[in-house]
Amino acid sequence: ANQYLLFFFSFFSVEGFDEQKLKEIIAEGELDFDGWTKLISEVENFFHDEIENICLVYDSFLPEFPLCYGYWRRYADHMMRLCTIDKAVDVFERAVQSATYSIDVWVDYCGFSKYNSTQLDQTLNRTSWFGLKAHFFSLSLSVPQPNEKLYLCCMYYAPALLCSLGSLIFLLYDMSMIYVIFLEIIDRLFKRAMSYVGKDYLCHTLWDKYVEFEFSREQWSSLANVYIQTLRFPSKKLHHYYESFQKLVATWKEEMQCPNHMDLLSDPRVENEVSSCHTDAEISCIIKDLLDAYIGMDGIEALAKYLSIGKQFYREASELDEKIHHFEAGIRRPYFHVKELDISQLDNWHEYLNFVEMHGDFDWAVKLYERCLIPCANYPEFWMRYVDFMESKGGREIANFALARAAEVFLKRMPVIHLFTARFKEKIRDVSGAHIALLHYEKESDLSFVETVSIKANMEKRLGNFVAASNVYKEAMEIAAGKQKFDILPILYINFSRLQYMITSNSDAARDILIDGIKCLPHCKLLLEELIKFGMMHGGPRDIHVLDAIINDVISLRPSQGMDAKEAEEISSLYLQ
Repeated sequence: ANQYLLFFFSFFSVEGFDEQKLKEIIAEGELDFDGWTKLISEVENFFHDEIENICLVYDSFLPEFPLCYGYWRRYADHMMRLCTIDKAVDVFERAVQSATYSIDVWVDYCGFSKYNSTQLDQTLNRTSWFGLKAHFFSLSLSVPQPNEKLYLCCMYYAPALLCSLGSLIFLLYDMSMIYVIFLEIIDRLFKRAMSYVGKDYLCHTLWDKYVEFEFSREQWSSLANVYIQTLRFPSKKLHHYYESFQKLVATWKEEMQCPNHMDLLSDPRVENEVSSCHTDAEISCIIKDLLDAYIGMDGIEALAKYLSIGKQFYREASELDEKIHHFEAGIRRPYFHVKELDISQLDNWHEYLNFVEMHGDFDWAVKLYERCLIPCANYPEFWMRYVDFMESKGGREIANFALARAAEVFLKRMPVIHLFTARFKEKIRDVSGAHIALLHYEKESDLSFVETVSIKANMEKRLGNFVAASNVYKEAMEIAAGKQKFDILPILYINFSRLQYMITSNSDAARDILIDGIKCLPHCKLLLEELIKFGMMHGGPRDIHVLDAIINDVISLRPSQGMDAKEAEEISSLYLQ
Protein backbone atom coordinates (compact mmCIF):
# COMPACT_ATOMS: atom_id res chain seq x y z
CA ALA A 1 0.00 0.00 0.00
CA ASN A 2 2.82 2.40 0.85
CA GLN A 3 4.50 1.71 -2.49
CA TYR A 4 1.28 2.61 -4.26
CA LEU A 5 1.06 5.87 -2.32
CA LEU A 6 4.66 6.86 -2.99
CA PHE A 7 4.17 6.14 -6.67
CA PHE A 8 0.90 8.05 -6.69
CA PHE A 9 2.13 11.12 -4.82
CA SER A 10 5.04 11.47 -7.22
CA PHE A 11 2.48 12.43 -9.84
CA PHE A 12 1.50 15.45 -7.78
CA SER A 13 4.97 16.83 -7.23
CA VAL A 14 6.88 15.93 -10.37
CA GLU A 15 4.72 15.39 -13.42
CA GLY A 16 1.42 16.90 -12.38
CA PHE A 17 -1.53 14.70 -11.64
CA ASP A 18 -2.51 11.72 -13.76
CA GLU A 19 -6.25 10.98 -13.40
CA GLN A 20 -5.88 7.60 -15.05
CA LYS A 21 -3.29 6.62 -12.47
CA LEU A 22 -5.72 7.56 -9.70
CA LYS A 23 -8.32 5.20 -11.17
CA GLU A 24 -5.75 2.42 -11.50
CA ILE A 25 -4.63 2.76 -7.87
CA ILE A 26 -8.21 2.64 -6.64
CA ALA A 27 -9.01 -0.33 -8.88
CA GLU A 28 -6.05 -2.28 -7.48
CA GLY A 29 -7.67 -2.24 -4.03
CA GLU A 30 -4.30 -2.40 -2.25
CA LEU A 31 -4.63 0.69 -0.04
CA ASP A 32 -4.92 0.33 3.72
CA PHE A 33 -6.77 2.80 5.95
CA ASP A 34 -3.87 5.25 6.25
CA GLY A 35 -3.29 5.07 2.53
CA TRP A 36 -6.92 5.89 1.82
CA THR A 37 -7.02 8.86 4.16
CA LYS A 38 -3.85 10.32 2.65
CA LEU A 39 -5.21 9.78 -0.84
CA ILE A 40 -8.48 11.54 0.02
CA SER A 41 -6.62 14.54 1.44
CA GLU A 42 -4.44 14.84 -1.65
CA VAL A 43 -7.39 14.59 -4.03
CA GLU A 44 -9.33 17.19 -2.03
CA ASN A 45 -6.37 19.56 -2.25
CA PHE A 46 -5.58 18.93 -5.89
CA PHE A 47 -9.18 18.70 -7.15
CA HIS A 48 -10.85 21.08 -4.74
CA ASP A 49 -13.66 21.95 -7.16
CA GLU A 50 -13.86 18.80 -9.32
CA ILE A 51 -16.70 16.71 -8.00
CA GLU A 52 -16.05 13.72 -10.27
CA ASN A 53 -12.67 12.92 -8.74
CA ILE A 54 -13.89 13.70 -5.23
CA CYS A 55 -16.78 11.28 -5.75
CA LEU A 56 -14.40 8.67 -7.12
CA VAL A 57 -12.29 8.49 -3.96
CA TYR A 58 -15.17 8.76 -1.50
CA ASP A 59 -17.32 6.21 -3.35
CA SER A 60 -14.38 3.80 -3.22
CA PHE A 61 -13.30 4.47 0.35
CA LEU A 62 -16.63 4.56 2.21
CA PRO A 63 -17.84 1.07 1.19
CA GLU A 64 -14.57 -0.24 2.67
CA PHE A 65 -14.83 1.83 5.87
CA PRO A 66 -18.52 2.77 6.24
CA LEU A 67 -18.29 3.55 9.98
CA CYS A 68 -16.00 6.57 9.46
CA TYR A 69 -18.72 9.14 10.13
CA GLY A 70 -16.41 12.13 9.65
CA TYR A 71 -15.79 11.19 6.02
CA TRP A 72 -19.51 10.91 5.31
CA ARG A 73 -19.87 14.47 6.61
CA ARG A 74 -16.95 15.69 4.51
CA TYR A 75 -18.45 14.04 1.43
CA ALA A 76 -21.83 15.69 2.08
CA ASP A 77 -20.11 19.06 2.52
CA HIS A 78 -18.51 18.67 -0.91
CA MET A 79 -21.91 17.85 -2.40
CA MET A 80 -23.49 20.92 -0.82
CA ARG A 81 -20.65 23.12 -2.04
CA LEU A 82 -20.35 21.79 -5.57
CA CYS A 83 -23.76 20.26 -6.33
CA THR A 84 -27.19 20.56 -4.72
CA ILE A 85 -28.84 19.73 -1.44
CA ASP A 86 -30.45 16.58 -2.82
CA LYS A 87 -26.97 15.18 -3.53
CA ALA A 88 -25.93 15.93 0.03
CA VAL A 89 -29.10 14.26 1.30
CA ASP A 90 -28.25 11.20 -0.82
CA VAL A 91 -24.85 11.00 0.89
CA PHE A 92 -26.40 11.20 4.35
CA GLU A 93 -28.98 8.57 3.41
CA ARG A 94 -26.18 6.27 2.32
CA ALA A 95 -24.44 7.03 5.60
CA VAL A 96 -27.40 6.04 7.77
CA GLN A 97 -27.93 2.91 5.70
CA SER A 98 -24.29 1.92 6.20
CA ALA A 99 -23.91 3.06 9.83
CA THR A 100 -27.49 2.91 11.06
CA TYR A 101 -26.64 2.76 14.75
CA SER A 102 -23.97 5.47 14.73
CA ILE A 103 -24.93 8.42 16.93
CA ASP A 104 -22.42 10.63 15.16
CA VAL A 105 -23.87 10.00 11.71
CA TRP A 106 -27.39 10.88 12.89
CA VAL A 107 -26.15 13.99 14.70
CA ASP A 108 -24.49 15.20 11.50
CA TYR A 109 -27.54 14.40 9.36
CA CYS A 110 -30.03 16.07 11.70
CA GLY A 111 -27.69 19.01 12.26
CA PHE A 112 -27.33 19.46 8.51
CA SER A 113 -31.10 19.46 8.04
CA LYS A 114 -31.68 21.83 10.95
CA TYR A 115 -29.07 24.27 9.61
CA ASN A 116 -30.74 24.39 6.21
CA SER A 117 -34.15 24.98 7.78
CA THR A 118 -32.63 28.00 9.57
CA GLN A 119 -31.28 29.30 6.29
CA LEU A 120 -34.73 29.10 4.74
CA ASP A 121 -36.32 30.79 7.75
CA GLN A 122 -33.90 33.70 7.40
CA THR A 123 -34.84 34.02 3.74
CA LEU A 124 -38.51 34.19 4.68
CA ASN A 125 -37.85 36.71 7.43
CA ARG A 126 -36.28 39.05 4.90
CA THR A 127 -39.64 39.13 3.08
CA SER A 128 -41.82 39.49 6.19
CA TRP A 129 -42.26 43.25 5.69
CA PHE A 130 -44.90 42.46 3.10
CA GLY A 131 -47.13 41.35 5.99
CA LEU A 132 -48.17 38.20 4.18
CA LYS A 133 -45.94 35.49 5.55
CA ALA A 134 -48.03 34.51 8.56
CA HIS A 135 -51.15 34.23 6.44
CA PHE A 136 -49.52 31.88 3.99
CA PHE A 137 -48.01 29.83 6.81
CA SER A 138 -51.51 29.13 8.04
CA LEU A 139 -52.66 28.18 4.57
CA SER A 140 -49.78 25.76 4.13
CA LEU A 141 -50.78 23.66 7.13
CA SER A 142 -53.50 22.03 5.06
CA VAL A 143 -51.13 20.92 2.29
CA PRO A 144 -51.15 17.12 1.68
CA GLN A 145 -48.14 14.93 2.55
CA PRO A 146 -45.27 15.97 0.25
CA ASN A 147 -42.46 14.17 -1.42
CA GLU A 148 -39.67 14.80 1.09
CA LYS A 149 -36.76 14.96 -1.30
CA LEU A 150 -38.66 17.28 -3.67
CA TYR A 151 -39.18 19.80 -0.91
CA LEU A 152 -35.62 19.52 0.28
CA CYS A 153 -34.57 20.49 -3.23
CA CYS A 154 -37.11 23.32 -3.37
CA MET A 155 -35.80 24.59 -0.05
CA TYR A 156 -32.33 24.82 -1.53
CA TYR A 157 -33.41 26.68 -4.64
CA ALA A 158 -35.96 28.91 -2.91
CA PRO A 159 -33.70 31.96 -2.32
CA ALA A 160 -32.82 32.09 -6.00
CA LEU A 161 -36.47 31.78 -6.93
CA LEU A 162 -37.28 34.70 -4.64
CA CYS A 163 -35.09 36.95 -6.73
CA SER A 164 -36.16 35.68 -10.14
CA LEU A 165 -39.90 35.05 -10.15
CA GLY A 166 -42.36 37.80 -10.62
CA SER A 167 -45.32 36.58 -8.61
CA LEU A 168 -44.36 37.45 -5.05
CA ILE A 169 -47.64 36.33 -3.51
CA PHE A 170 -47.41 32.90 -5.14
CA LEU A 171 -43.82 32.61 -4.05
CA LEU A 172 -44.53 33.56 -0.46
CA TYR A 173 -47.21 30.91 -0.35
CA ASP A 174 -44.93 28.31 -1.89
CA MET A 175 -42.00 29.26 0.35
CA SER A 176 -44.13 29.20 3.47
CA MET A 177 -45.54 25.84 2.52
CA ILE A 178 -42.08 24.47 1.88
CA TYR A 179 -40.77 25.75 5.20
CA VAL A 180 -43.56 24.26 7.31
CA ILE A 181 -43.34 20.94 5.53
CA PHE A 182 -39.58 20.99 5.77
CA LEU A 183 -39.81 21.35 9.55
CA GLU A 184 -42.11 18.34 9.66
CA ILE A 185 -39.59 16.40 7.60
CA ILE A 186 -36.84 17.27 10.08
CA ASP A 187 -39.07 16.21 12.97
CA ARG A 188 -39.61 12.85 11.29
CA LEU A 189 -35.86 12.60 10.73
CA PHE A 190 -35.23 13.06 14.45
CA LYS A 191 -37.86 10.44 15.27
CA ARG A 192 -36.28 8.06 12.78
CA ALA A 193 -32.86 8.61 14.32
CA MET A 194 -34.16 8.00 17.83
CA SER A 195 -35.80 4.74 16.77
CA TYR A 196 -32.28 3.41 16.17
CA VAL A 197 -30.07 5.17 18.72
CA GLY A 198 -32.52 6.33 21.39
CA LYS A 199 -31.27 3.64 23.79
CA ASP A 200 -27.62 4.52 23.29
CA TYR A 201 -26.09 5.85 26.51
CA LEU A 202 -24.40 8.61 24.51
CA CYS A 203 -27.52 9.74 22.66
CA HIS A 204 -27.60 12.99 24.66
CA THR A 205 -25.86 14.72 21.75
CA LEU A 206 -28.88 13.95 19.59
CA TRP A 207 -31.47 14.64 22.30
CA ASP A 208 -29.94 18.09 22.81
CA LYS A 209 -30.36 18.92 19.13
CA TYR A 210 -33.90 17.54 19.14
CA VAL A 211 -34.92 19.66 22.15
CA GLU A 212 -33.33 22.73 20.58
CA PHE A 213 -35.15 22.09 17.31
CA GLU A 214 -38.60 21.67 18.87
CA PHE A 215 -38.09 24.73 21.06
CA SER A 216 -37.04 26.85 18.08
CA ARG A 217 -40.20 26.03 16.15
CA GLU A 218 -42.38 26.46 19.26
CA GLN A 219 -44.06 23.09 18.90
CA TRP A 220 -44.93 22.65 22.56
CA SER A 221 -46.67 19.31 22.22
CA SER A 222 -43.65 17.86 20.44
CA LEU A 223 -41.31 19.44 22.98
CA ALA A 224 -43.31 17.97 25.87
CA ASN A 225 -43.12 14.55 24.23
CA VAL A 226 -39.37 14.84 23.65
CA TYR A 227 -38.78 15.70 27.31
CA ILE A 228 -40.69 12.58 28.34
CA GLN A 229 -38.75 10.41 25.88
CA THR A 230 -35.40 11.60 27.26
CA LEU A 231 -36.35 9.93 30.56
CA ARG A 232 -37.31 6.53 29.16
CA PHE A 233 -33.81 5.09 29.13
CA PRO A 234 -30.47 5.76 30.84
CA SER A 235 -28.20 8.28 29.16
CA LYS A 236 -25.19 10.33 30.12
CA LYS A 237 -27.41 13.37 30.79
CA LEU A 238 -30.41 11.57 32.30
CA HIS A 239 -30.36 13.61 35.51
CA HIS A 240 -29.98 16.87 33.59
CA TYR A 241 -32.99 15.98 31.44
CA TYR A 242 -35.05 15.26 34.53
CA GLU A 243 -34.19 18.69 35.92
CA SER A 244 -35.27 20.27 32.61
CA PHE A 245 -38.46 18.22 32.71
CA GLN A 246 -39.23 19.46 36.23
CA LYS A 247 -38.62 23.06 35.19
CA LEU A 248 -41.05 22.64 32.28
CA VAL A 249 -43.71 21.23 34.60
CA ALA A 250 -43.10 24.05 37.11
CA THR A 251 -43.48 26.64 34.34
CA TRP A 252 -46.78 25.17 33.21
CA LYS A 253 -47.98 24.87 36.79
CA GLU A 254 -47.26 28.56 37.32
CA GLU A 255 -48.98 29.56 34.09
CA MET A 256 -52.02 27.50 35.08
CA GLN A 257 -52.10 29.54 38.30
CA CYS A 258 -51.97 26.47 40.51
CA PRO A 259 -51.59 27.23 44.23
CA ASN A 260 -47.95 26.97 45.29
CA HIS A 261 -48.79 24.47 48.01
CA MET A 262 -50.68 22.19 45.61
CA ASP A 263 -49.12 18.74 45.15
CA LEU A 264 -49.90 17.56 41.62
CA LEU A 265 -49.40 13.92 42.63
CA SER A 266 -51.48 14.01 45.80
CA ASP A 267 -54.43 12.32 44.09
CA PRO A 268 -53.81 8.51 44.09
CA ARG A 269 -56.08 8.15 41.06
CA VAL A 270 -53.45 9.89 38.95
CA GLU A 271 -50.82 7.28 39.84
CA ASN A 272 -53.25 4.46 39.11
CA GLU A 273 -54.29 5.91 35.76
CA VAL A 274 -50.77 6.46 34.44
CA SER A 275 -49.28 3.22 35.74
CA SER A 276 -49.98 1.61 32.37
CA CYS A 277 -49.43 4.69 30.18
CA HIS A 278 -46.21 3.66 28.50
CA THR A 279 -47.01 3.69 24.79
CA ASP A 280 -46.26 6.70 22.65
CA ALA A 281 -49.91 6.95 21.66
CA GLU A 282 -51.11 7.10 25.27
CA ILE A 283 -48.51 9.68 26.20
CA SER A 284 -49.47 11.80 23.18
CA CYS A 285 -53.10 11.74 24.31
CA ILE A 286 -52.17 13.01 27.77
CA ILE A 287 -50.04 15.80 26.26
CA LYS A 288 -52.92 16.73 23.95
CA ASP A 289 -55.28 16.89 26.92
CA LEU A 290 -52.73 19.01 28.76
CA LEU A 291 -52.41 21.60 26.00
CA ASP A 292 -56.08 21.59 24.96
CA ALA A 293 -57.32 22.11 28.52
CA TYR A 294 -54.51 24.42 29.53
CA ILE A 295 -56.64 26.40 32.01
CA GLY A 296 -58.77 24.85 34.75
CA MET A 297 -58.91 21.54 36.58
CA ASP A 298 -58.73 19.45 33.40
CA GLY A 299 -55.40 21.02 32.55
CA ILE A 300 -54.10 20.51 36.09
CA GLU A 301 -55.12 16.86 36.04
CA ALA A 302 -53.42 16.32 32.67
CA LEU A 303 -50.28 18.04 33.98
CA ALA A 304 -50.32 15.75 37.02
CA LYS A 305 -50.48 12.70 34.75
CA TYR A 306 -47.66 14.09 32.63
CA LEU A 307 -45.51 14.64 35.72
CA SER A 308 -46.30 11.18 37.07
CA ILE A 309 -45.24 9.49 33.83
CA GLY A 310 -41.98 11.44 33.77
CA LYS A 311 -41.20 10.52 37.36
CA GLN A 312 -41.95 6.87 36.69
CA PHE A 313 -39.69 6.80 33.63
CA TYR A 314 -36.92 8.61 35.49
CA ARG A 315 -37.11 6.27 38.47
CA GLU A 316 -36.87 3.16 36.28
CA ALA A 317 -34.11 4.64 34.12
CA SER A 318 -32.12 5.68 37.20
CA GLU A 319 -32.30 2.17 38.64
CA LEU A 320 -31.01 0.72 35.38
CA ASP A 321 -28.36 3.43 35.14
CA GLU A 322 -26.87 2.29 38.45
CA LYS A 323 -26.52 -1.24 37.06
CA ILE A 324 -24.83 -0.29 33.79
CA HIS A 325 -22.80 2.73 34.84
CA HIS A 326 -19.58 0.74 35.36
CA PHE A 327 -19.96 -0.85 31.91
CA GLU A 328 -20.34 2.56 30.31
CA ALA A 329 -17.33 3.87 32.22
CA GLY A 330 -15.27 1.05 30.69
CA ILE A 331 -16.04 2.13 27.11
CA ARG A 332 -13.16 4.43 26.31
CA ARG A 333 -13.46 4.33 22.52
CA PRO A 334 -17.11 4.29 21.36
CA TYR A 335 -16.25 5.08 17.73
CA PHE A 336 -14.67 3.03 14.95
CA HIS A 337 -10.94 2.98 14.33
CA VAL A 338 -8.60 0.50 12.71
CA LYS A 339 -6.33 0.52 15.77
CA GLU A 340 -6.82 -2.42 18.09
CA LEU A 341 -8.76 -2.11 21.35
CA ASP A 342 -7.04 -3.19 24.54
CA ILE A 343 -8.12 -6.39 26.28
CA SER A 344 -9.90 -4.59 29.11
CA GLN A 345 -12.26 -2.84 26.69
CA LEU A 346 -13.01 -6.07 24.84
CA ASP A 347 -13.73 -7.85 28.13
CA ASN A 348 -15.94 -4.97 29.21
CA TRP A 349 -18.04 -5.30 26.05
CA HIS A 350 -18.46 -9.04 26.62
CA GLU A 351 -19.56 -8.47 30.21
CA TYR A 352 -21.95 -5.70 29.15
CA LEU A 353 -23.50 -7.98 26.53
CA ASN A 354 -23.81 -10.76 29.11
CA PHE A 355 -25.76 -8.40 31.35
CA VAL A 356 -28.10 -7.20 28.60
CA GLU A 357 -28.79 -10.73 27.38
CA MET A 358 -29.82 -11.69 30.91
CA HIS A 359 -31.91 -8.52 31.28
CA GLY A 360 -34.40 -9.81 28.74
CA ASP A 361 -35.01 -6.66 26.66
CA PHE A 362 -34.59 -7.97 23.11
CA ASP A 363 -34.71 -4.52 21.50
CA TRP A 364 -32.05 -3.20 23.86
CA ALA A 365 -29.90 -6.28 23.19
CA VAL A 366 -30.05 -5.66 19.43
CA LYS A 367 -29.14 -2.01 19.86
CA LEU A 368 -26.27 -2.72 22.26
CA TYR A 369 -24.84 -5.35 19.92
CA GLU A 370 -25.04 -2.88 17.04
CA ARG A 371 -23.44 -0.20 19.17
CA CYS A 372 -20.69 -2.63 20.21
CA LEU A 373 -20.01 -3.53 16.59
CA ILE A 374 -18.96 0.03 15.80
CA PRO A 375 -15.73 0.05 17.85
CA CYS A 376 -15.46 -3.77 17.65
CA ALA A 377 -16.21 -4.10 13.93
CA ASN A 378 -12.89 -5.83 13.24
CA TYR A 379 -13.34 -8.52 15.90
CA PRO A 380 -15.05 -11.67 14.52
CA GLU A 381 -15.97 -13.01 17.97
CA PHE A 382 -18.50 -10.20 18.49
CA TRP A 383 -20.15 -10.77 15.11
CA MET A 384 -20.36 -14.52 15.73
CA ARG A 385 -21.77 -13.97 19.21
CA TYR A 386 -24.39 -11.57 17.81
CA VAL A 387 -25.46 -14.06 15.15
CA ASP A 388 -25.72 -16.94 17.62
CA PHE A 389 -27.72 -14.85 20.10
CA MET A 390 -30.15 -13.57 17.47
CA GLU A 391 -30.67 -17.08 16.12
CA SER A 392 -31.34 -18.40 19.63
CA LYS A 393 -34.02 -15.71 20.14
CA GLY A 394 -35.77 -16.26 16.81
CA GLY A 395 -34.16 -13.28 15.09
CA ARG A 396 -32.87 -15.10 12.04
CA GLU A 397 -33.37 -12.14 9.70
CA ILE A 398 -31.25 -9.96 12.00
CA ALA A 399 -28.66 -12.75 12.25
CA ASN A 400 -28.40 -13.10 8.48
CA PHE A 401 -28.11 -9.34 8.01
CA ALA A 402 -25.32 -9.13 10.58
CA LEU A 403 -23.52 -12.08 8.99
CA ALA A 404 -23.74 -10.50 5.54
CA ARG A 405 -22.20 -7.25 6.79
CA ALA A 406 -19.41 -9.12 8.55
CA ALA A 407 -18.55 -11.37 5.59
CA GLU A 408 -19.01 -8.81 2.82
CA VAL A 409 -17.68 -5.61 4.41
CA PHE A 410 -15.92 -5.61 7.75
CA LEU A 411 -14.25 -9.04 7.87
CA LYS A 412 -14.28 -10.07 4.23
CA ARG A 413 -10.57 -10.94 4.27
CA MET A 414 -10.79 -13.06 7.44
CA PRO A 415 -11.21 -16.80 6.69
CA VAL A 416 -12.73 -17.47 10.12
CA ILE A 417 -15.89 -15.47 9.36
CA HIS A 418 -16.43 -17.28 6.04
CA LEU A 419 -16.07 -20.66 7.74
CA PHE A 420 -18.51 -19.54 10.45
CA THR A 421 -20.91 -18.32 7.75
CA ALA A 422 -20.71 -21.66 5.95
CA ARG A 423 -21.50 -23.58 9.12
CA PHE A 424 -24.34 -21.22 10.06
CA LYS A 425 -25.87 -21.45 6.58
CA GLU A 426 -25.52 -25.21 6.72
CA LYS A 427 -27.26 -25.26 10.09
CA ILE A 428 -30.27 -23.32 8.77
CA ARG A 429 -30.33 -25.47 5.59
CA ASP A 430 -29.26 -22.67 3.27
CA VAL A 431 -27.19 -24.97 1.07
CA SER A 432 -26.32 -22.45 -1.65
CA GLY A 433 -25.31 -19.90 0.98
CA ALA A 434 -23.06 -22.48 2.64
CA HIS A 435 -21.38 -23.31 -0.67
CA ILE A 436 -20.76 -19.64 -1.47
CA ALA A 437 -19.29 -19.04 1.99
CA LEU A 438 -16.95 -22.01 1.57
CA LEU A 439 -15.71 -20.61 -1.73
CA HIS A 440 -14.85 -17.35 0.03
CA TYR A 441 -13.20 -19.31 2.81
CA GLU A 442 -11.09 -21.25 0.32
CA LYS A 443 -10.07 -18.01 -1.38
CA GLU A 444 -9.03 -16.20 1.80
CA SER A 445 -7.68 -19.14 3.80
CA ASP A 446 -4.05 -20.18 3.98
CA LEU A 447 -5.00 -23.69 5.07
CA SER A 448 -3.71 -26.63 3.10
CA PHE A 449 -5.52 -28.07 0.12
CA VAL A 450 -6.25 -31.25 2.09
CA GLU A 451 -7.91 -29.37 4.97
CA THR A 452 -10.09 -27.37 2.61
CA VAL A 453 -11.21 -30.53 0.80
CA SER A 454 -12.02 -32.19 4.12
CA ILE A 455 -14.14 -29.23 5.25
CA LYS A 456 -16.12 -29.19 1.99
CA ALA A 457 -16.69 -32.96 1.92
CA ASN A 458 -17.75 -33.11 5.57
CA MET A 459 -20.25 -30.32 5.02
CA GLU A 460 -21.82 -32.21 2.12
CA LYS A 461 -21.96 -35.33 4.30
CA ARG A 462 -23.75 -33.48 7.10
CA LEU A 463 -26.22 -32.11 4.56
CA GLY A 464 -26.93 -35.66 3.39
CA ASN A 465 -25.37 -35.08 -0.03
CA PHE A 466 -23.30 -38.28 0.00
CA VAL A 467 -22.64 -38.35 -3.74
CA ALA A 468 -21.50 -34.73 -3.63
CA ALA A 469 -19.23 -35.52 -0.68
CA SER A 470 -17.60 -38.36 -2.63
CA ASN A 471 -17.24 -36.16 -5.70
CA VAL A 472 -15.36 -33.56 -3.66
CA TYR A 473 -12.64 -36.14 -2.99
CA LYS A 474 -12.68 -37.56 -6.50
CA GLU A 475 -12.20 -34.10 -8.02
CA ALA A 476 -9.50 -33.27 -5.49
CA MET A 477 -7.60 -36.47 -6.27
CA GLU A 478 -7.75 -35.75 -9.98
CA ILE A 479 -6.34 -32.27 -9.38
CA ALA A 480 -3.57 -33.58 -7.12
CA ALA A 481 -2.64 -36.34 -9.56
CA GLY A 482 -2.65 -33.94 -12.50
CA LYS A 483 -0.31 -31.57 -10.65
CA GLN A 484 1.78 -34.53 -9.41
CA LYS A 485 1.17 -33.60 -5.78
CA PHE A 486 2.32 -37.00 -4.56
CA ASP A 487 2.80 -35.72 -1.01
CA ILE A 488 -0.91 -35.01 -0.51
CA LEU A 489 -2.44 -37.67 -2.77
CA PRO A 490 -2.10 -40.51 -0.19
CA ILE A 491 -3.86 -38.38 2.47
CA LEU A 492 -6.75 -37.71 0.09
CA TYR A 493 -7.15 -41.46 -0.60
CA ILE A 494 -7.09 -42.25 3.12
CA ASN A 495 -9.62 -39.53 4.02
CA PHE A 496 -11.86 -40.59 1.13
CA SER A 497 -11.76 -44.21 2.30
CA ARG A 498 -12.74 -43.23 5.83
CA LEU A 499 -15.55 -41.02 4.55
CA GLN A 500 -16.85 -43.81 2.33
CA TYR A 501 -16.98 -46.24 5.23
CA MET A 502 -18.66 -43.66 7.45
CA ILE A 503 -21.34 -43.00 4.81
CA THR A 504 -22.02 -46.55 3.59
CA SER A 505 -20.62 -48.88 6.30
CA ASN A 506 -19.35 -50.87 3.30
CA SER A 507 -15.88 -52.14 4.16
CA ASP A 508 -15.28 -53.48 0.65
CA ALA A 509 -15.91 -50.09 -0.95
CA ALA A 510 -13.68 -48.32 1.56
CA ARG A 511 -10.92 -50.95 1.12
CA ASP A 512 -11.10 -50.67 -2.67
CA ILE A 513 -10.39 -46.92 -2.46
CA LEU A 514 -7.16 -47.68 -0.60
CA ILE A 515 -6.24 -50.37 -3.12
CA ASP A 516 -6.81 -47.87 -5.95
CA GLY A 517 -4.49 -45.51 -4.15
CA ILE A 518 -1.80 -48.18 -3.88
CA LYS A 519 -2.14 -48.92 -7.60
CA CYS A 520 -1.55 -45.21 -8.24
CA LEU A 521 1.28 -45.00 -5.69
CA PRO A 522 2.52 -48.63 -5.38
CA HIS A 523 5.31 -47.97 -2.89
CA CYS A 524 3.53 -45.54 -0.57
CA LYS A 525 4.15 -46.61 3.03
CA LEU A 526 1.29 -44.42 4.34
CA LEU A 527 -1.32 -46.12 2.14
CA LEU A 528 -0.01 -49.60 2.92
CA GLU A 529 -0.15 -48.94 6.66
CA GLU A 530 -3.71 -47.64 6.35
CA LEU A 531 -4.76 -50.71 4.33
CA ILE A 532 -3.28 -53.09 6.93
CA LYS A 533 -4.93 -51.25 9.84
CA PHE A 534 -8.24 -51.16 7.98
CA GLY A 535 -8.04 -54.90 7.32
CA MET A 536 -7.31 -55.58 10.99
CA MET A 537 -10.38 -53.58 12.09
CA HIS A 538 -12.93 -54.39 9.39
CA GLY A 539 -11.61 -57.26 7.28
CA GLY A 540 -12.64 -60.92 7.35
CA PRO A 541 -11.02 -64.19 6.25
CA ARG A 542 -11.71 -63.45 2.61
CA ASP A 543 -9.71 -60.20 2.85
CA ILE A 544 -6.54 -62.00 3.92
CA HIS A 545 -5.80 -63.21 0.39
CA VAL A 546 -6.11 -59.68 -1.00
CA LEU A 547 -3.79 -58.26 1.66
CA ASP A 548 -1.31 -61.13 1.25
CA ALA A 549 -0.97 -60.50 -2.45
CA ILE A 550 -0.44 -56.75 -2.06
CA ILE A 551 2.05 -56.98 0.82
CA ASN A 552 4.03 -59.80 -0.84
CA ASP A 553 4.37 -57.75 -4.03
CA VAL A 554 5.76 -54.81 -2.05
CA ILE A 555 8.28 -56.60 0.15
CA SER A 556 9.49 -58.98 -2.58
CA LEU A 557 10.84 -56.13 -4.68
CA ARG A 558 14.46 -55.12 -4.37
CA PRO A 559 15.10 -51.69 -2.79
CA SER A 560 16.03 -50.24 -6.16
CA GLN A 561 12.60 -51.24 -7.49
CA GLY A 562 10.40 -50.19 -4.56
CA MET A 563 10.62 -48.89 -0.98
CA ASP A 564 13.85 -49.15 0.98
CA ALA A 565 14.64 -52.14 3.16
CA LYS A 566 13.78 -50.43 6.46
CA GLU A 567 10.32 -49.35 5.31
CA ALA A 568 9.63 -52.82 3.85
CA GLU A 569 10.60 -54.38 7.18
CA GLU A 570 8.25 -52.04 9.08
CA ILE A 571 5.37 -52.89 6.74
CA SER A 572 6.06 -56.61 7.10
CA SER A 573 6.21 -56.33 10.89
CA LEU A 574 2.93 -54.40 11.05
CA TYR A 575 1.21 -56.96 8.81
CA LEU A 576 2.41 -59.93 10.88
CA GLN A 577 0.99 -58.39 14.03
